Amino acid sequence: MFLSRKPENLNYCLYLKCSKNNTIGTLIEKNKKIILNFSAGSLGYKNSKKRNSFVVQSLVLKVAETLQSKHTNTIFLKISGISTSRYLVIKEFLKVGIFVKVIFDHSKIAFNGCKPCKS
Repeated sequence: MFLSRKPENLNYCLYLKCSKNNTIGTLIEKNKKIILNFSAGSLGYKNSKKRNSFVVQSLVLKVAETLQSKHTNTIFLKISGISTSRYLVIKEFLKVGIFVKVIFDHSKIAFNGCKPCKS
């Protein structure tokens, strides 16, 4: 589902950047105030352990605790990057009980452009 703007009834937005070596996220309120900023390194994982599925699980739990302290369970999710962890994030949110209303994909995939003219 692609939207040009954020729906009005959602108060929290989660930005995720999923690279092959790390997962970085920011939880933001409706008025652009940063609530939580996290990454795999900030949770104590180093080097190749940042790619593990346990990291995604602990990141989602950290976000879920923050959202439950704010008395909400719905978010707007913006994901960028190509990694297997982006699919795990959505599954883990469903397990924890956080409902993702809208998923917006910001991934940039290169396709090597158009073929040049023959001259």
